[in-house]
Amino acid sequence: MDINEVESRNLNQDLKILLVDDDERQLRALETLISKLDLEIIKATSGQEALKLMLHNQFIMVILDMVMPDMSGMEVARLMRGSKKTQTTPIIFATAFSNDEVQMMSAYQLGAIDYIIKPVNEDILLSKIKVFRDFHIYQQQKQEESLRLLSELQEKNKTLEDTRMAVMDMLKEANEARNQALIAKSELEQSLEEQKAIERKLKIAIKKAENANIYKNNFLANMSHEIRTPMNAIVGFADLMKDLNLSVEERNMYAEIINTNSMQLLRLIADIIDVAKIEAGEMKITFDRCKLNNLLRELEIQFNQLRLERGKFHVNLVLDILPEASFCCITTDGARLNQVLTNLLNNALKFTENGEIRFGYEIKNNVLLFFVQDEGIGIKKDKLKLIFERFQQALPEESVKYGGTGLGLAICKGIVNLLGGQMFVESEPGKGSKFSFTLPLKIVEEASGEDENIVYDIEMKQIEGKTLLIADDNPSVQEYFIEALKPYNLKLYMANSGKEVVDLYNKHPEVDLVLMDIRMPLMDGYSAIEEILAINPDAVIIAQTGNVLQDDEKRCLEAGCKGFLAKPILKNDLIKVIKQYC
Repeated sequence: MDINEVESRNLNQDLKILLVDDDERQLRALETLISKLDLEIIKATSGQEALKLMLHNQFIMVILDMVMPDMSGMEVARLMRGSKKTQTTPIIFATAFSNDEVQMMSAYQLGAIDYIIKPVNEDILLSKIKVFRDFHIYQQQKQEESLRLLSELQEKNKTLEDTRMAVMDMLKEANEARNQALIAKSELEQSLEEQKAIERKLKIAIKKAENANIYKNNFLANMSHEIRTPMNAIVGFADLMKDLNLSVEERNMYAEIINTNSMQLLRLIADIIDVAKIEAGEMKITFDRCKLNNLLRELEIQFNQLRLERGKFHVNLVLDILPEASFCCITTDGARLNQVLTNLLNNALKFTENGEIRFGYEIKNNVLLFFVQDEGIGIKKDKLKLIFERFQQALPEESVKYGGTGLGLAICKGIVNLLGGQMFVESEPGKGSKFSFTLPLKIVEEASGEDENIVYDIEMKQIEGKTLLIADDNPSVQEYFIEALKPYNLKLYMANSGKEVVDLYNKHPEVDLVLMDIRMPLMDGYSAIEEILAINPDAVIIAQTGNVLQDDEKRCLEAGCKGFLAKPILKNDLIKVIKQYC
């Protein structure tokens, strides 16, 4: 194919996405949603049809229904991974079963990069598709740029050849030989310089394209490793726990391992969600009073314990704060500030084997300057600009030796910016690193202990004796609500499904407030809200959900909820909502 023809191709010409589902209504719904992204959408209603389409098309992604009659989504994925043409094509499984861990593990083992739960959350699905579309477009653009530069180089070579022929002709002209030779020499030197410049640009373009591909592959490999490693432990030890001959000690040990790895997965998911929120401009920042020294002392206790658990006996953790500010309260988002410092301390502990980790703050020019300084492996100077970018780590081998996805520092920088500050780094290989960030200094008066007791007594009297109906299909969450609300002498009814919460509301019209989980079996939260409001249009319903984007909150309020709580739900937030609406 001629280079100019390749260069002129439309970048979107190859952006095809394959939707596979035996339910044509589901296909049409997905097609309508994804059509917003200007992609060529191809549909298949069976696994056989999908495989045939893959023989003649190159897809940037396949959204694959997990359950189909003639050939399951698992079988289609297995066949795709066995073909060179499709073995690297990203697969997102679509399933109606959100809690089938074994099935999800099997999907990841077949190479799935993600899955979505039916009914599909539009924003989440579009966000996932956009990531892979943008990767694909970026690679195509770099390839097009390389081809364009190559075309220019060929054109210049042709110009050089024409110039050489012209010089030969000029030499035949005896009377103008000397003047023409000088002109030809000048033109030749200029063309050679232009050729070198084009070659340099071409090399840079090729290097950028190669780096982009390496970053993408490293991220996908790291993400796969970070997911599969804890999943392997969870699935493996869950299987071992089926043995009826296990001792109590063994069973408790297995349960602790499963819990530890589950928390690791939860942190990974939280990081991915935070990156998506920051990019979408939807990360929620709540400014409130924050006891600064208390927050830092709690971190000192937490990380000293973590240091011992990790066997870092030769690392010394030092807290550097202003003692005179012990009773100082500032206005900021304490939870997000804690998240940033936790991330930085985790990194410092991870990369430091001996020496000191010092963290704290100082006040300069009415600005708070926080810092975390370690004596770990350090970072090369040419890598310092990269570490705050998504999916980047200072050295590729770090992801193998130390683990991680390269999202943490990008999240820290995003949060600090939202809090009104800036982030900085100083580092030297072999000597350690110092991460610091600024926040505006906004001091507020701290409530006395006596005032806090008065507030607690008022809360007790205000909500004591109220009746709550709590809908959540997770027994652990139900138990948390029971324990958190025990001091307030409330009457609680628990429902495990949308249908059960409607039945209980019918039987107990005295209910003052309904705390409604949105994702439940038999009947989802939205349907249950609709039926309860049909019984009593004035019913007070508060949504509680793990879906934390702004559109989710908006949808709950439009459905008739008075308020919205995002999981995980802290006790103070729970009491605040009950006090507000009861």
